[in-house]
Amino acid sequence: FAPSTCRSKATATSMSRTRRFTVNPVRLRPYAGARNLPAASLTKSGSGALQLANTLGRLFEAVGVGTGDAPILFCNTGHWASVNWFVASEMLGSKSSRLYDGSMAEWTRNPSNPVAVETAN
Repeated sequence: FAPSTCRSKATATSMSRTRRFTVNPVRLRPYAGARNLPAASLTKSGSGALQLANTLGRLFEAVGVGTGDAPILFCNTGHWASVNWFVASEMLGSKSSRLYDGSMAEWTRNPSNPVAVETAN
């Protein structure tokens, strides 16, 4: 997995019926190396209009994802990650980018899947 696309402000218990965490608010990641790039940062002042391609490229590079990489993009339920996938694949030319549409909602249903819990600051 590469950049996380959403910062969860929900409690961890609302994200999974099979796991209970006491940390609130939290950011859940499939593993500690997953990166965070909120979809809202890809837009101009959160308006929904995407930033210019060179700005988008710098945002991805700032979290350690280059155009030659093959990130798997995810969020809580998959809908915001689709924005990041579109930017990576279609605007930045990273055709190896993939979208994990099940995202954290699906990932956390299996208690054997690793989850990194990080307290939000």
